[in-house]
Amino acid sequence: MSTKLKLHKMKQYIYKFLMLALLVITAESIHAQGFTVIGTVTEEGSTMGIPGATVVEKGTLNGTITDFDGNYSIDVANGNATLEFAYVGYETQTIDVAERALINVVLSYNLPN
Repeated sequence: MSTKLKLHKMKQYIYKFLMLALLVITAESIHAQGFTVIGTVTEEGSTMGIPGATVVEKGTLNGTITDFDGNYSIDVANGNATLEFAYVGYETQTIDVAERALINVVLSYNLPN
């Protein structure tokens, strides 16, 4: 077998290997995108949103804050994640995502005894 033919076959193997590796990496990144949850955080007895409330995926550093109208969007690891909703002066709520893409939360006042 000539050197040119060997080189050509080697290039074909490398090309096929790189294409397979690219396919695997792409499939992994698509699978790893997680699950997006959106919703609104409001205060008890009102339809007004709470701006600046924190929304954190429990057990991670992944989090966000609500916008001026109390709306939020967060990408979590999967549909079985747990979210913690908190704001100063209100009771913190912990809610299981349970494959829901929309979770609206009503926070209750944390009144001193």
